[in-house]
Amino acid sequence: MREGPRRPPDAGAPETSAAPTVPDAGSETAPVPFVDALLGSYLLIGAAVLLFPGRPAAWPGWLALHVAGALLLLAPPPIRRWRRRVAARMGPPARILADWYPLLLVPAFYFDLAILNVAVHEGRYFDALVQDWDAALFGGQPSRELAARWSHPLLSELMHASYLAYYAIIYVPPIALYASGELRAFRELVLAIMITF
Repeated sequence: MREGPRRPPDAGAPETSAAPTVPDAGSETAPVPFVDALLGSYLLIGAAVLLFPGRPAAWPGWLALHVAGALLLLAPPPIRRWRRRVAARMGPPARILADWYPLLLVPAFYFDLAILNVAVHEGRYFDALVQDWDAALFGGQPSRELAARWSHPLLSELMHASYLAYYAIIYVPPIALYASGELRAFRELVLAIMITF
């Protein structure tokens, strides 16, 4: 039987802290997680946009939601202490909510963009302008003209399934990673999705 390396007799007791400790994400000295900083910054920018003259009639409520959300995400020390107390009371559901909240809020952010668009552009959408670019570049509207030219049920179903897959890619890969316990990959994917969308 082989023995491992022997410690010299004067080595003394092993050290208990070989590496410096890193503050946990909930501590007051830890940096704000990047996904929280990203979404909190979005909410602050949205709050500023709600001060534009074309803002909707219910802008004070939307402004309050943006500021409250930014405070929760960017978390100054008193809010971090409050979040830790709430998470301790909730237990494991708090960790699950912290992991999934960005993806749960994707539909709300899409709705929010429509409200912010009203504030900046007074409700004007630029779809017609982009369709004019398509017409100038392709000589027409490719989506409509190709659908009419290549009208086949299987192709049509494939194209509709591809469009629906756009929504599935937001949730299916994260669910698969989370279910398999790949939490680091899950968090990296959530960050990539939030940057993209």
